[in-house]
Amino acid sequence: MQMAGNEAIAGVTDQDYDLNRVLLQSMQEQKNNVNSSSYEPLNPEQRKREEGVPCGLKNIGNTCYFNSLLQVYYNLPRFVREVLEFVDDGQRLAPPSGEQAAGAGQGGQAAGGNAGTGAANPQDTAPVDAEEKQFLERLESSRQLVRNLKVLFGQMTKGYKKYADPTQVLRSLTDDQGKAVEIGEEKDIGEFSDAFLSRVQEGLNYKQLYQEFLRE
Repeated sequence: MQMAGNEAIAGVTDQDYDLNRVLLQSMQEQKNNVNSSSYEPLNPEQRKREEGVPCGLKNIGNTCYFNSLLQVYYNLPRFVREVLEFVDDGQRLAPPSGEQAAGAGQGGQAAGGNAGTGAANPQDTAPVDAEEKQFLERLESSRQLVRNLKVLFGQMTKGYKKYADPTQVLRSLTDDQGKAVEIGEEKDIGEFSDAFLSRVQEGLNYKQLYQEFLRE
């Protein structure tokens, strides 16, 4: 509580007292298990972005480190342009079929023949080992990451709300082994940034990487 007159502490301003009051209130909310990160104003006008004010990002559970990185990358024009210009052709990233493998091995011989011609059955599927499967799953996740990042950057650029929700971006982020990054886990910011940029690069170049995979 703020002291008056001669009881005021030297060097302590009204702003210091106000800050202390807010901190105490926040601590009390946490004790009462109030999930303030999920709170959103009901009045649309309270969620409306003011002109000239940058768009914020919603904290979805100990993700301030991730939101800070996104804001940094959002202020890199070349990075944002590449993401916004990303085009997804919708191609399914599947392992090569037996037909594709046979065509590659026989100089592109058309399928549909019989065993005497050496053509493969179109229903055959070339065996895929665990490493190849992991690569395809990670590549698909990276493509989804860029798709979600494109939507998020679009909302931050043209949206009307004070903040955007990065949940889908974070949910589509995987590590080098293709495992989903858990939301809210404590992360080394340098390692997290490297993983994020690696997946974005994979997603932006997924067509080339997929074609190289098929040729191997």
